[in-house]
Amino acid sequence: MEVLFNFGHRRSRVRFVAAVLLLTAMLLTVFAGPALADTWSDITDVEWQTVYRITTAQAWRVAEGYPDGTFGPAQPVTRGQFAKMAVEGSGIPKVNPPVRRFNDVPRGHIFYEHVEGAVAAGIINGYPDGTYGPDNNIERQQCNSILGVYLANLEKQCYGYIPGNMRQYNSLEQWFAFEGPFWLGGFQDDEKVDPVHQPGTAYLIYRGIVLGSQSGGKYYLSPHSNLARAQAVAMIVRVEAKAAEFSRPAVTSVSPNSGPLMGGNEVEIRGHGFVGVTQVAFGPLVAGYTVESGTKITATAPAGIALGTVPVRVITAKGGMSNDTAADDYTYIAAPVISLISPNAGPPAGGNSVIISGSGFVDVEWVKFGDIILDPAMYTVDGFSQISATVPAATTLGTVRVSVSACGGVTSETAGAQYAYVAAPTVAGLDPDVGPTTGGNEVIVSGTNFIAPVMVKFGDSAATVISVDSSVQVRATAPPHVPGKVDVAVSAAGGVSADTAVDDYTYYSTPAVSSVEPGHGPVEGGTDVIITGTDFIAPVTVMFGDVTATSVQIDSTTQVTARTPVHEAGAVDVAVITPGGTGTKTAGFEYHGIPVLSALSPNAGPAGGGEIVTLSGIAFCDVLYISFGDRTVAPLGGYSPTSLQVKAPVPVSYPADVTVAVTSSTGTSNGLSYHYSTRPTVISVDPTVSPLGEADVVVKGTEFYGVQEVWFGGMPVSRFQVLSPTRISVTVPTHEAGTVDVVVNAAGGLGTGYSLFEYVGAPTIVSVDPTTGTLGTSVEIEGSNFVGSSAVPVSVMFSGIPAESVTVDGRDKLTVIVPDLGSADTDATVTVTAAGGSALWSLFFRYFLPST
Repeated sequence: MEVLFNFGHRRSRVRFVAAVLLLTAMLLTVFAGPALADTWSDITDVEWQTVYRITTAQAWRVAEGYPDGTFGPAQPVTRGQFAKMAVEGSGIPKVNPPVRRFNDVPRGHIFYEHVEGAVAAGIINGYPDGTYGPDNNIERQQCNSILGVYLANLEKQCYGYIPGNMRQYNSLEQWFAFEGPFWLGGFQDDEKVDPVHQPGTAYLIYRGIVLGSQSGGKYYLSPHSNLARAQAVAMIVRVEAKAAEFSRPAVTSVSPNSGPLMGGNEVEIRGHGFVGVTQVAFGPLVAGYTVESGTKITATAPAGIALGTVPVRVITAKGGMSNDTAADDYTYIAAPVISLISPNAGPPAGGNSVIISGSGFVDVEWVKFGDIILDPAMYTVDGFSQISATVPAATTLGTVRVSVSACGGVTSETAGAQYAYVAAPTVAGLDPDVGPTTGGNEVIVSGTNFIAPVMVKFGDSAATVISVDSSVQVRATAPPHVPGKVDVAVSAAGGVSADTAVDDYTYYSTPAVSSVEPGHGPVEGGTDVIITGTDFIAPVTVMFGDVTATSVQIDSTTQVTARTPVHEAGAVDVAVITPGGTGTKTAGFEYHGIPVLSALSPNAGPAGGGEIVTLSGIAFCDVLYISFGDRTVAPLGGYSPTSLQVKAPVPVSYPADVTVAVTSSTGTSNGLSYHYSTRPTVISVDPTVSPLGEADVVVKGTEFYGVQEVWFGGMPVSRFQVLSPTRISVTVPTHEAGTVDVVVNAAGGLGTGYSLFEYVGAPTIVSVDPTTGTLGTSVEIEGSNFVGSSAVPVSVMFSGIPAESVTVDGRDKLTVIVPDLGSADTDATVTVTAAGGSALWSLFFRYFLPST
């Protein structure tokens, strides 16, 4: 019986044997039940499956059998019968041409249309003498050769090559030369195959079509045996199945894989199985196409229904429709749009870079500026929405349309798709054309062709562009620069302005003001002042505060003479303004009106005069004299607008208070009081006593003017305050016990109060008699320093309760009345408080409740 034989790798043979055993078991299982009626009487349905590996239905499609119910499986097949079997079994159309191809198969012959159809399909051919031999029995090797050549050519047509185990081949002959002998060598009678039939036979063995016959464990081809009907049917069915496999279309690439929604663009479809193509579809839309080969179709994309991705499918008569895969995706995209070109202007020489922004920049075919198509090296598609391009040179100035052709179509003409070729800018003037080295001043540049992007440079330094007012004016902030002349250049879309005399800008150093003499003058103005400094370059303006000087004379680059304008009183800044900037002397000039007197120090002095007095105020300018009452004196030495000194003149009488005033060329100031003082007197101190440490007292007396010092017992007072000409608040210094003198050093001299103040120590308690008692008991307390003052009188406490009365019998004795100490007998503490402090008795006073 016939079996499939493969002389490939051992693993393949093992898998094949296993498959045969499994198939046999399945077939036996299927037919193990009750027997069904066979289709033909001389061959069972099971035999078709087990021996020939095809079904009865497949056999019926190729050959129907005889009217008597037999099939004749072993009967030889003539060449005419084989042509009919091949055409009807493979679904090949019959052909009835007006001119016959073979002499022995004329029109009207029973197999004429079958033979002509098989020849047209490339399945069969005739003999060299021009005959076909329709009645001749066909040998098995002839069948192998006919079907092998047909199938190999079909595979080559579908894939573009014949795939072998070792490589890909361009023809059946090339394949046979490298791999064919291997497949023939598996059969015992391979050498009996005629050379002309060897390639086709080997190929059918390779493809599993020729199975051979097995005898004694060996396989035979029997090439010269007549082909039996059953063998012919099985061969045709197997070849047709393999042909259907080869002819099944598959799309492996679509290029381009996107295009405009309007369609009409050419698309190249690559794949295999493009044989007998009946339709090419883009989604649900049928496309026009041309089959270039079994692996290539050129199609025209139909107009899409909507934006998006659709599958490209190929349909063939034999293989059906290609499967939908990612490789066959085709995307309908919107037409590209240009929204912005930046910059949108440039020089006619081109060569500058621009960014083209928009959308739909997919599979860009070309970029155009006007009628000039850019070389692909002049642009780069950065992404879906951006193209970087180098502008081509133009022949004339003016605006051109920029367009992009992409898979979605060609951009339309919009305002954003315009590019202007403009001439280089020119600079016609600068205002101002001078400035400080520090920069920062605004300069107006006038000229032509100031088309964005605009940049301005002063020499090698870039300026900050404030605004581009128009194509003929730009405002810029001058950058810092060293002194000297530089060229101002404007860079715009058309290039850079040329260097001319009108674009010169001169940097000057900022002036500095070191002195103003005189530094003061009347509010009416008119004072000529000399201002010294550096870099006084014409033109020069001098400001006094916010008012311009009435006249300015440039004496040199280091000196200017200016006349002061009218101004209100007060200090003002003096500013010298030049092309290099502004130099300022802060509070460099003082405008004065009538002088104002704010303080005298000291404001008192001895009756004989001669005290040096400092006057403070404002507008001490052009001072004529200072009056002390009816007396007048001149300032001592130099003075400033805010301070001067004088020596107090001898008064007419004393003690006396006089008014001091300053008279200048502008008028007389307000008056302040000055006292001519006699020697002070110290009359009393309140309180008159204090503890040995510091205490606050008031010294009373007369002529306490210009007090400089206060002394208690030869010890200086560190803190005192003159409350009035008769009272001084003093914090007395620490001193040992005893009576001391009080001395006041004032404007009129020294005043002394003898033995006016006493320092006392803390009191002591020596005895208490009696030591017991009740409410109202009189008790004598003896000790020391029982001295009180107006601030701290002598007091006695019994356990914190004040005595009913306290009588001071002397510095060492007190008589007190016991207070009510409560509702129970108790031991009470006794405390005495005096000017020098407090003392606690070391014992207790026994208190009894009063008798009832």
